[in-house]
Amino acid sequence: MVSRSELDSRESYSDLADFTERVRDPRTRELLERAIAGRGAFRRFKDTLSQFPDLRTAWFAFHDTRMERRVIEWLLDGELISDEEAERALAARPDPVVPGIEGAFDARRIARDVAADLRGVFGQRLRQVVLFGSWARGDAHPESDIDLLVVLDRADDRWAEHKRMRDVLWRHSLENDTVVSTLVVDEADYKHALRPVLMRIRAEGEVVE
Repeated sequence: MVSRSELDSRESYSDLADFTERVRDPRTRELLERAIAGRGAFRRFKDTLSQFPDLRTAWFAFHDTRMERRVIEWLLDGELISDEEAERALAARPDPVVPGIEGAFDARRIARDVAADLRGVFGQRLRQVVLFGSWARGDAHPESDIDLLVVLDRADDRWAEHKRMRDVLWRHSLENDTVVSTLVVDEADYKHALRPVLMRIRAEGEVVE
C-alpha cells in the first residue's frame, strides 16, 4: 500500500516535471530537466530557479494553483463539497500561463504543419521542406525564427513563390507567436548545393516534408 507521503512526493515531482515541460527556452528547460533527475531533485530545482527570478515567480503561481486543486479534490473525496461545486472551482483554477513558460514550444511540429499547408499551395511542385538553422542544430532561443528551406521543382521567380505562400507563413507565425521564414530554391540547385548556404543546410538540415 502506498503511503500518503509517498503520494504527495509523487504529485510534487509531477508538478516539477509538468512545469519544466512548459519552459520554452531550450537551454533553461535543459537545466531544469537535469535538476529534477535523480535524488535531491527538489533542492536542485529550487537552486536552479534562483538563477531566474521571473521563472521562480511563475513556479510559485503554478505550484499554488496545483495545491489549491488538490485541496478541492480532497474536499470532494470527503463529500464536503458537491460535484458541481468542485467542477466550478477546478475550472476556475487552470494552470497559469505566464510570459516565458507557455505550452511546450515544438518547432518541428510547427514546421510539419507549415509543410503540410505548403503542399496544398504547391501540390506536386513541392519536392521537400527542410528545417535548418538554430532549431535544427539545437541551439535555438525563444526568439529564434523557424527557418525552412522550400524546395520546388523550379523556382525561376522566387519573389512570386514567396508571395504564394505568404498567407500560410503569416498564419502559422501568428498562431505560434514566432516567425516562420523561408528560403526558396529549385530542385536542381539543392541537389548540387554549390552555394555555401545550401551546403550548410544539407549538412545540418532536417527534412520535415
